[in-house]
Amino acid sequence: MKNHLKSFFPIAVSLLCILGCAGKPDDGVIKEETVLNNTTGKVDLPHTEGYLTTDNTGMQLWYDIYGDMDNPKILLVHGNETQAVSWMPHFYEPLVNTGYCVIRFDHRDNGLSENFGKPKGFKPAKWTPEQAPPYPLVDMADDAIGLLEKLDIEAAHVVGHSMGGMIAQLVAIRRPDLVQTLVLIATSPSHTFDSTYQPLEILEFFERDLAGMVKRMALPSMLMPLTRKRMMKLTTEFFAAMDENMATPYGREMLERYVTAYYSGGRKFNIMSWQGMALVTSKSRADELKNLTIPTLIIHGDRDKILDYANGEALADLIPGANLITIKGGGHMFPQLDVYNGEYLDHMIDHFQR
Repeated sequence: MKNHLKSFFPIAVSLLCILGCAGKPDDGVIKEETVLNNTTGKVDLPHTEGYLTTDNTGMQLWYDIYGDMDNPKILLVHGNETQAVSWMPHFYEPLVNTGYCVIRFDHRDNGLSENFGKPKGFKPAKWTPEQAPPYPLVDMADDAIGLLEKLDIEAAHVVGHSMGGMIAQLVAIRRPDLVQTLVLIATSPSHTFDSTYQPLEILEFFERDLAGMVKRMALPSMLMPLTRKRMMKLTTEFFAAMDENMATPYGREMLERYVTAYYSGGRKFNIMSWQGMALVTSKSRADELKNLTIPTLIIHGDRDKILDYANGEALADLIPGANLITIKGGGHMFPQLDVYNGEYLDHMIDHFQR
């Protein structure tokens, strides 16, 4: 396992350092509009988009808001190597239509948010999983905390998917006053390679299939023009490897929508970034989760090839009073597929109203 990490992380990250990023835009709201609400079929969905720089971490983050800021807030925290736009309308529109204000944001090094850059003296080509990354996962949690503070939000319902669920846990641990309720989707109490929760077949899948695929994809995706056709091919291969449901016709339809959203605003496309290092080197949160008093809902697919269902069960055992919903036939990317909405969205809304 470590041999593969030593080979594909340095290659991808070295290229990121070489390519660099564009200059930062100014902070502030860049768009206020009313957009199509697919649920109602009317142009009645308030939408705000902007940039802000967090006071605690100094990172500039892109964010957008759907709904009325006077309503209860929901913060959506996306996973590793996806972007805020991976939270699709079929997921957030029902929440807005129920009376919530939904906030999405791009993590640092991703989408339209600030690229972290190369730390002085850091040699990505020589990096190994035993070394500290340029920033830890807890810094990404502090970004989310800083976002809430900058938007003057006293508390929010925090929803995290995959790595975003790990970050959501850290937000709840570090700043429980900011978290009204917690929803953890397809995530883990530890990191991806922790054999405490990950069975051997999952670890072998990473070593045999996913690591090699990322290594093959990283170089061409960074050095060749990323046309829409190539973007669709890369995302299909990448997400289908993680979740076989993404290779179905309805999975491809969701990916088409994701690619359309990606091309709508000049987003950066990262196959691998510092985030992967932060994820791999993060530590188990099991001990801290035992002391959590925030109402928590855990949602996990029973066919998750990235974070085994055992991770969801472990979270339910660790967090006092947590409830677990099992998505039958759901893989790692089930939130991106609207066919599963009926299995968990109503439960999630009921959870917010506790």
